[in-house]
Amino acid sequence: MKYEQIQKELKEDTSTENPQLSTSDPDSRHQIVRGMITEVCYTAQTTVDAKYKLLIDYKLSNQNDKKAMGIMLRRAKSILRTSSFTALYDKGYHTGSEFHIADQLGINTLVAIPAIGRKSQAPNPDYNAEYFIYNSNDDTYTCPTRKTVNLQWHTLQRA
Repeated sequence: MKYEQIQKELKEDTSTENPQLSTSDPDSRHQIVRGMITEVCYTAQTTVDAKYKLLIDYKLSNQNDKKAMGIMLRRAKSILRTSSFTALYDKGYHTGSEFHIADQLGINTLVAIPAIGRKSQAPNPDYNAEYFIYNSNDDTYTCPTRKTVNLQWHTLQRA
């Protein structure tokens, strides 16, 4: 009966694409906290003044950092009543949709660039995408051996 109730609650949970339920703390969530390390936990988002190191805002959440930047930027703009500040985030916040929100809010935002995952690396790391230089004049790339590469993109044409 206990497990049938848990299964029912999981099926009814439409708030996320990954429904889950902790039997010891129903509000917490199983999250990736670093690399392949996971925990059942909460995350704390904070906004701190750079000059005086004063806490301006905080928010406890059961979601990872990927979608937190936009929310915290909106809150900071509301609290500070300005968008004339620069926000600094670590690589866990490197998400395109969140950059879009920062741009819409008019807030300068700096986010560390995450490392390329192992599956996306070239067999020889010297040839990873970050080592290719884009040439806008002729729409080509220069590879690490200083050779010019002309990449052509093709799209599937459906009848």
